[in-house]
Amino acid sequence: MSTHRECGPVAQKLQSFLNSDILPKGSMFYILLKNAVSYVHWLVKREENHSLQFQWDNEVLQFLESLEYHGAY
Repeated sequence: MSTHRECGPVAQKLQSFLNSDILPKGSMFYILLKNAVSYVHWLVKREENHSLQFQWDNEVLQFLESLEYHGAY
């Protein structure tokens, strides 16, 4: 595992923000970064393992179909 000194400048700055509580873990920006990193991790895993394919949620599909039916889409 790499140490703090081996990380790039962005990672080092982010870590300093976390260490000094400039960026609290409950803040919206932290949650946004966490979700973005999780998404990139998911994309990498998806490319490595083709069994992880994107699927639409059935409720979302039904909602979109109802919008199309009523002419709002």
